[in-house]
Amino acid sequence: MFKKQSKESITLNNQTVAFTLKRSFRKTVTLRINETGLIVNAPFIVSRNYIYALVMKKKEWVLSKLTLFNTQDNNSVIKNEGSIKILNQPYQFSISQGKDNVSLEENICHITTKNINDSQHIKKLFIKWLKNYALNYFEQEVKHLAKHHGFKFKEVKVSNAKTRWGTCNGKGTIRLNWRLILSSTEVINYVICHELCHLSHMNHSHKFWSLVAQICPDYKIVSKELKKQGFSLYRFG
Repeated sequence: MFKKQSKESITLNNQTVAFTLKRSFRKTVTLRINETGLIVNAPFIVSRNYIYALVMKKKEWVLSKLTLFNTQDNNSVIKNEGSIKILNQPYQFSISQGKDNVSLEENICHITTKNINDSQHIKKLFIKWLKNYALNYFEQEVKHLAKHHGFKFKEVKVSNAKTRWGTCNGKGTIRLNWRLILSSTEVINYVICHELCHLSHMNHSHKFWSLVAQICPDYKIVSKELKKQGFSLYRFG
């Protein structure tokens, strides 16, 4: 598909916001924000004035998401006396010299490593451990919820997706984004229930959402909470 890309900028609330404009043979205009900033995807036939007017109309959303995405928080820093939340439980990092290992004890996340001054090594060590921790937790929760609600699945895997929290395929394999472990049990259970419902409906039809509401009555509230946390969670790792 032929595409054309350009760098643009616009003033929103006295703040200059740079963005990438990507044109192609698409039908709609979409706005999204990632680690590079604002990206606008638009059809060739849509005028530049229309695009700028749309960004202006969405300025509050754009500015709030950019602020959230660019804000440094404790969840992105792994250092002594830094902190992180796992399953909504705060843990303080304690990093010391020793054999590579990560463990949790009460409200402390102990990390021992030979390369105590190598921040990248420490982060890789911690994320590797966190993925395994997440997989073990997800497997237990999927088994529990599937049994309770009468679903049958094949296996559970963790994913590193940047746009999806979970997927379910026709073979019964459920994949859950490992970053969900940094959220709450309520959020994780909602995503699991969402994917389990796809075992009955491989779409997002009315029947699918009715089933989701049946086993997760407050799913709309939890879904909104996940959207609020989304940028912060995706930035980790």
